[in-house]
Amino acid sequence: MVSTIGSSVLLLKSEVQNLLQPTSHFLTCGCSVLKYEGHVSLVLLIDADPNQVSKFEHAMQGSEVRLLTASNLARGLELAKSGSPDLIMVGATEKSTDSISVISNLRKEHTTREIGICLISAPLEKGLILRLKQLAVLDIVPPSMQAADLRGRVERAVAVAEKLRLQQELKRANHINVSRKGGRTQVTVLSNLKDFALPEAKVVFNHFFLKLIKPDIVILDIRQVPEIPPTELRILDQFVTVLGGEKVLVLAGKHLGSIVSQTEIGSRNKVFFSSEEMDTFLARKK
Repeated sequence: MVSTIGSSVLLLKSEVQNLLQPTSHFLTCGCSVLKYEGHVSLVLLIDADPNQVSKFEHAMQGSEVRLLTASNLARGLELAKSGSPDLIMVGATEKSTDSISVISNLRKEHTTREIGICLISAPLEKGLILRLKQLAVLDIVPPSMQAADLRGRVERAVAVAEKLRLQQELKRANHINVSRKGGRTQVTVLSNLKDFALPEAKVVFNHFFLKLIKPDIVILDIRQVPEIPPTELRILDQFVTVLGGEKVLVLAGKHLGSIVSQTEIGSRNKVFFSSEEMDTFLARKK
């Protein structure tokens, strides 16, 4: 059974019951993250404590998790919007309400509101736990946890976040969004390329649309695409070709590495990790 908690992600009731008990083990849901050669899950850690960051970095060494770190909310939001991580870990603060405020801000941003979030915190009072449930927090991770246990906890959280993302994709009405203003057209792909975006692209990228955007600066934003296996990179290449070929700017986020190393797009087009990088590039062209 699927239910909406707050206004954020879709959660399976059978998976979240007792999930936020600080003394309980992380739930086991029998789900797994899509695996392929070179697969890397991106986890963003927002934490001002350098010791905690160091512990996470040590715990994730040798795993299939790439760790991004931010010491404050502003930088965390920037990385979350640009990189579209698979999971966000929010570190403990002196006041528990400050951590909840960080999570609340992440849920308000349209690019981050569906991303799985965990809180690193000592046991909390019941009222705060209920608030975290409303914000669809997946787990409370004790800050005292040893690195060996922490790695498994994070990997399982990534797996749960992936399952919830798939639930959201199935519920999504549109998998491609288009915005056009001031001679700039941005095509944002939200979902898996093969199963969701490609069928929709065959309708959206019609003759009239392509004629309309021909004089524009065209931006293909794939930061919110959860995964792009090597076998689907050709679909991305088709999108770029149809939308204008060499003139298309690609906002890649976490997919930048695979695009540059495994496709011709990296040598043919301008590819950016973040919107800030792209805006700087466009400003210099004026």
